[in-house]
Amino acid sequence: ECCFLGNLNSCIHAGDLKLNIYNHLQGANDFYKMACDEKNALGCFNLHALELSLDDYVEAEKYRKLACLYGLKKACIDYKKEGEKYLQSRKFENAIQAFTQALHLQPKSDAILALRGTAYNQNGHFIKAYQDFTEAIKINSTDPHYYSQRAFYHISRQNYELAKADYTRAISIEGRSEFFRMRGLMHLYLGNFQGTIQDCSE
Repeated sequence: ECCFLGNLNSCIHAGDLKLNIYNHLQGANDFYKMACDEKNALGCFNLHALELSLDDYVEAEKYRKLACLYGLKKACIDYKKEGEKYLQSRKFENAIQAFTQALHLQPKSDAILALRGTAYNQNGHFIKAYQDFTEAIKINSTDPHYYSQRAFYHISRQNYELAKADYTRAISIEGRSEFFRMRGLMHLYLGNFQGTIQDCSE
């Protein structure tokens, strides 16, 4: 009743009750939207979180931008861009933290997974990098760089056959000289000198 009389904080509390006590998503959505429509930043941000839980990233992003517009600072941070700046300045731990925050908002983004994987690789966390690139490949199997970056994990474990397989997959998508060079190196480690000569010639 307080909500319907215009108390926007009551709308948010009512939405929280619907969501957390009764697990009533539509009811929570209705109350949060009443607050958001009246330019309440927290109401919009709660809608953002609700849409994320439903995997509707387009709607979630719309409400995040509204929450930012209405003055909620935490809704204004672009964690992906922040992470890219840290990555460029070689502050890898900070980059990892920023990309992790970005993944809370977009858990199915292969691009952000790959960025965090790159930061893990640069920081020597090859297992975590392997996990991120493998997940990115499940989402998008057409980016050759995901395979070439994942290969660092296999190299760190001296599993050159698996590393070679990843470079071969990368080459099958895009025949970049760097992929041939690295696969040639794997041939060298495996004692296949003819393979090394062929790849380096390519």
